[in-house]
Amino acid sequence: MSDRLKFFRRLMSAFEGTSNPQRAVERGFYVNLPNNPIAEITGRVALCPSSVHLLFGGIESGKTTQLLLTQQALNELEDIKAIYVDVSLITAY
Repeated sequence: MSDRLKFFRRLMSAFEGTSNPQRAVERGFYVNLPNNPIAEITGRVALCPSSVHLLFGGIESGKTTQLLLTQQALNELEDIKAIYVDVSLITAY
């Protein structure tokens, strides 16, 4: 198998539904959406950090990716420390 084919297979695996969204964000594969939900979520949490927010959507709709990017945006604020915890990795079914 050629190195080029291996390289492109590795890149394309970042876009699979079962791939880790954290790695895709870290590698710069995320493109901001036109309505920019990250700014909306960040703005609401920044106004009232102790409030509760619900983010919902269908399977593979990008919820985790939006939360990871929102975490980054919130951590740029001086008085907020956002932590992302994927409870599915630490709980038993």
